[in-house]
Amino acid sequence: SLLKGTGIAIADYLWKMDKEKQIKKNQMVQQLKYILFNIHSPMISGDLQISKDDTINEWLKDTAPDYAKKGGRPRKDDSKDIILYMKK
Repeated sequence: SLLKGTGIAIADYLWKMDKEKQIKKNQMVQQLKYILFNIHSPMISGDLQISKDDTINEWLKDTAPDYAKKGGRPRKDDSKDIILYMKK
């Protein structure tokens, strides 16, 4: 679907900008959910809902880099801001 392709493209782009390798898959799921729920496009039905985080999580299984898939307890400093680097 269009929404799935958009979500995967956004996640891939953000992970490529994550030079410090800090964005975990679950964090990306939450960010994508926020972004996708706020898209206002005539191509996307207004009643379309992504009901579960598992749906987006499944989309990202092949896209997520290895460091983002690692499980475990979050570090204490995980609440700090994540800096993304864009190429000129």
